[in-house]
Amino acid sequence: MYRIGLVVLFILFSSSLYADCDDSGLWVYPANKKLAPNSYILLTGFSSSQKIIESLNSKYPVYLEADDHRVNLNIVEKNKGMFELTQALLHPTRELVAGKTYYLKIDSLDAWSQTLLTDFSWIVSDKKDVIQPQWENEPRISSEIVELYGCGSEVYVIFDLDIIDESKVLVNTELIDLETNESTKYFLTLNKESKLYIGQSMCAGAFLLEKISQCKVRFELWDLSGNKTEMWTSWIAFDSPYDLPLINE
Repeated sequence: MYRIGLVVLFILFSSSLYADCDDSGLWVYPANKKLAPNSYILLTGFSSSQKIIESLNSKYPVYLEADDHRVNLNIVEKNKGMFELTQALLHPTRELVAGKTYYLKIDSLDAWSQTLLTDFSWIVSDKKDVIQPQWENEPRISSEIVELYGCGSEVYVIFDLDIIDESKVLVNTELIDLETNESTKYFLTLNKESKLYIGQSMCAGAFLLEKISQCKVRFELWDLSGNKTEMWTSWIAFDSPYDLPLINE
């Protein structure tokens, strides 16, 4: 169960985690308390909270606020995962002021959803990052996880990614089901060991590998300051580990 907790925390990049497989949740990345003046913000909705992400800046205006200083957030990209997750990459419409503390605000939320936004705030640094992230080595598969539980499955293919960058990195990930040719894109983040988990926990996931037999994946690097490689890696094909025969002891 310890490993499950770590994987769920990583995939959902949450600053706080609610009850197992709850029916709602909002998570913000970065979870630390600092932003660059030109920083991006990644907002993820889980389960019923996906509707908030889907209607940002139409039904639910989203912005940053510091004292009487309000900065609207534009949607750069919006991605719907395969299993109970939807995300939006947000960017301030104007540069943030160094030294100020900004709070994330979403208008028109109901009372319950408003509780999910508790204390999402950042102090803005005085340093911009304008350097593109770089690959130090080609991405490679390191291991797989398949765990079956009464409440669901945990299925991951784990990649080693060696990246050089000054800011926190977002890995723009595209996965194609080779049987249906269906494509899914999603921004993922690395754990502390520079590993990238592609798949699903028992509650949610960007990629539902238990529904896919064969697939291919490629990556593009972004960072939270908006710098990106502007080039995708080569495709890497693999079989879903969910299809491996299970040994009954």
